[in-house]
Amino acid sequence: MSRRLHLLPPWPALALVALLALGACSRYGLIAVERIEIASTYSVEPGIKWNYLLGQDIELWTVDGLSLQNMFFVSGIEDGDTLLVGKPEFDFFNESKIPEYREGFSLLDIREWIEASYAQAEVARMETHDFRPVRFGSKKGFRFEFSFTNEDGLSQKGFVVGAAIDEELHLIIFTAAALHFYDKFAPEAERIIRSIRIEGDDKPAFN
Repeated sequence: MSRRLHLLPPWPALALVALLALGACSRYGLIAVERIEIASTYSVEPGIKWNYLLGQDIELWTVDGLSLQNMFFVSGIEDGDTLLVGKPEFDFFNESKIPEYREGFSLLDIREWIEASYAQAEVARMETHDFRPVRFGSKKGFRFEFSFTNEDGLSQKGFVVGAAIDEELHLIIFTAAALHFYDKFAPEAERIIRSIRIEGDDKPAFN
């Protein structure tokens, strides 16, 4: 059976399912303005204080609430893993249709896998654009922008940055309400991306 990774979607109902799925394995608190290690693989340095929720293989940061802005760190994605998990008491997901990550995916395959995962979560009118290679710390990575309308009709914008490190996929997903919150928090999200430092490296790729 494949190991499931829990996507914490930026809209209330599905976020509740994911939080319940984390259960007792989760921790929460306030992130200090200092270098923070992510999954013993890389670190980032925020410029403001964030609230965090930490579970196995995932970490979620938000300032004002999930539907307003969040940064979602997913680590160690391997063959057969998914971005979504359903709980039997909630009929949000059909487990048999949840897309699985496959070793050997091309960059375009990864983008399509993420798109399909969001589509399975019933995101309305999701659009992706500006897919391009970028640096993920010292590693070769990728990035694309996206926008969608959530189940409450709220327009959301964001971006995905990711890279394969030691044969495992690592993703950082920033999402915020398109009105006001994206423009307010995107510079902070960009700062965090620029600060990525791979474990064992002396400095991040960007100064």
